[in-house]
Amino acid sequence: MKHYDVAKEFAQGTDKVKGSRMFVEDNTIYSYGRHFPIAVRFKPNIYLFNSHEYSTSTSKHKNYVRHALSGSTLIELPSCNPESADQQLTTNTSKIITELQKLKRARTQKQQHTNRINHLLKQNQLIKQHIQNTTQPNININELVEQNKNNLTEETYQQLKTIIQEMVLDAL
Repeated sequence: MKHYDVAKEFAQGTDKVKGSRMFVEDNTIYSYGRHFPIAVRFKPNIYLFNSHEYSTSTSKHKNYVRHALSGSTLIELPSCNPESADQQLTTNTSKIITELQKLKRARTQKQQHTNRINHLLKQNQLIKQHIQNTTQPNININELVEQNKNNLTEETYQQLKTIIQEMVLDAL
């Protein structure tokens, strides 16, 4: 069975299927072996998705699964492990700060940095919403944006404020 077909079977709820280098057992789809879970069914239409990178071929496997699960909610965590939620929140927050710094220096590709910040903010929101054992305090992204306001163009500042407002409305 082709890799993409294995990913589609997983997305359709199959709990046992095998391809040449990808396979599904129970609620998990793996790349090459049990040492690398790509995704785990967590709740209806919500999947834990491995945030680790491994190899070019595993990245392709991850892309097949991501595509097959389009329309579903993917929560990115190291090794699909809910116990690593605090670690991922810290990593995401650090990446948000880095992206804000890159955004203030960017001459081009500002939209890419803004999109990356939006993705990381949404991931943190999903982790806080669906993973119960997080101990991280809520990161006040409004404060982060306000602290960096002088380093952003007015257009970029307004885009980030709009993204934050949309996220707040989505949470209500």
